[in-house]
Amino acid sequence: MLAQSTTRSEIGNLTLDQTFEERDRINQRILEKIQQAIEVWGVSCIRYEIKDIIISETIRKVMNLEAESERKKRAEILISEG
Repeated sequence: MLAQSTTRSEIGNLTLDQTFEERDRINQRILEKIQQAIEVWGVSCIRYEIKDIIISETIRKVMNLEAESERKKRAEILISEG
């Protein structure tokens, strides 16, 4: 439960792109927070890893539209500069 709530808290502070790009840093921050909480119990956590991030179909569609818009924008800029 501690790991889940800490993960939600950390991911909630980031954009979706940051979540995918900074997975190692997120894992390390979560590990540090878990370690702080459990050391009073005499337990040690040596590794924490986010294995998979599942996003809803709606968000996936929005991300695809955003990527397509960005490609069109870059293409228009290249055409106007040419």
